[in-house]
Amino acid sequence: MEEILLDLGKNLLRSLVFYLPKNLSEYLDEEGKGLWEEHANKLVLIENNGANYFVEDKLACHHIMSKSMLLSDNLFKLMELKGDIKEESLGYLLKKYGQQVEGCVLMSQWFLDNWQRDIPEITKDQQRAIAFQLKSFKEHFEEFKSHFGNYVLEKNDINELRREAIERWKEQLVQIKAPIVVPALPQKEPEKVTKNDERKQRLDKVKERAMKNAKEQILTQIFKVNFRKDTTDIPN
Repeated sequence: MEEILLDLGKNLLRSLVFYLPKNLSEYLDEEGKGLWEEHANKLVLIENNGANYFVEDKLACHHIMSKSMLLSDNLFKLMELKGDIKEESLGYLLKKYGQQVEGCVLMSQWFLDNWQRDIPEITKDQQRAIAFQLKSFKEHFEEFKSHFGNYVLEKNDINELRREAIERWKEQLVQIKAPIVVPALPQKEPEKVTKNDERKQRLDKVKERAMKNAKEQILTQIFKVNFRKDTTDIPN
């Protein structure tokens, strides 16, 4: 099952633009900190064939045009697996993949909202590449939910996770007194008083685990973060 997830994950990372936010270097061990800061806030392109390099003044958007095709290929693979593996294994696979895609949506949105502060020198073509990437991930996530909606979080739960993730990023950036553009989000519904405290606690734990998984996906698979040995929790 992990091999299938790895194969699907490769298509999430192919035809991808991203950059390493400089402020995350404080969470690295000493060995990785210097290398991270040396290459931080520089746009990186991963081509369809896996080749990767700093974009600098090169064109990027035409490489990202194949993103939708790669994501559609993932969807076809998942649909083919429906009749080939047990329901329990399929559920595990779809939930994990859904978390990976949600992480890609969150980070692509973050890149789009913050490139002006971190890498204002990028070209119009590179800006379009970031925007098209976000559009591709969003459309893929919606299509994924239309086929496997019963395996992903409810809409309100996803909004809550997104809100929490952005607020955590915002708190971190405020610490270095950097401006941030926070995307508009649905208003948070007021908490309802319920007698069933035990059920609420279980739901809170589920959301906490899902948020941790999403951040692990972002920081380890996209940013390749190696945490210090004394770090026990994913940074907020």
